[in-house]
Amino acid sequence: MPIKIYLPNNKYGTLLPQEDSSLSSDRVFAVADGVTRDPKLPKKFKGKSLEDILKYYPRPSGAYTVARIFSKHFVELSAQKKSVKTIFNTINRLIAEYNNKKIRQVDYLENDYFGCVACGGSIKNDNLSYGCIGDCGVAIFDFKGKRKFQAENGMKKFITYENKFLKKKDFNWLMSSYRKLVRSEYRNTLKFHNNTLISYGVLTGEKKALRFVQYGKKKLSKGDVILFYSDGFAPFIESGFLFKLIETHPKKELRQAIIRKSLELSRKDYEKFGHERSLIIKFF
Repeated sequence: MPIKIYLPNNKYGTLLPQEDSSLSSDRVFAVADGVTRDPKLPKKFKGKSLEDILKYYPRPSGAYTVARIFSKHFVELSAQKKSVKTIFNTINRLIAEYNNKKIRQVDYLENDYFGCVACGGSIKNDNLSYGCIGDCGVAIFDFKGKRKFQAENGMKKFITYENKFLKKKDFNWLMSSYRKLVRSEYRNTLKFHNNTLISYGVLTGEKKALRFVQYGKKKLSKGDVILFYSDGFAPFIESGFLFKLIETHPKKELRQAIIRKSLELSRKDYEKFGHERSLIIKFF
């Protein structure tokens, strides 16, 4: 069976409820990351810190609910031999049903769509079929740790554009007007700069979100290591720590070794290694 790891945010602990969800069988894998939205603050709110704001974050999180919808139904529908594309379409429709029950009028702030970014895949014989949206990832490495394939980060081009053209000293993510702009004009909307797509996708139940899903099929070889992960584990993978542990630990000890190393790194560099993170490892 695959190795499955989940670690919560190391800095804010219980102030941030779980929003990642992952499930797997021996040959089916799903990871989803619920997208954090604005909490509903009291009218006379006077707090100044993020900790003060997070006290009002909804629990349980609706973002976790849609992440769970993805992981649960991806595994179930894969068992019914549905194609990856069909599964993404079905799950997005289920998320739409959830949002229609929960939200009367979308304002892209406190009443934004509940959504998730996600990746999922299934192995049939020696082929991996996968789909991913946003910054959840799929990667394949050979038994020596050489990367054979990695899906493109669906947030990368937007983040580059955002840092260069959108963010300013007096106009940034801390402002509600900025968050509303990004969510309403750059999420699930085809937006180009210099003929390059710079917008991004999130499964919100909107049909237009499906234009941002990457689909593919990859042939596997014996000894391959297949990874499905949320963005919190991306720096750990990119930094090479994962394969150092794979090389030096037997599989029965690997899960705990990864957890120990991830926690150690998060204490040294929270921004890079300490955010909520999920990882599924399949040895082929």
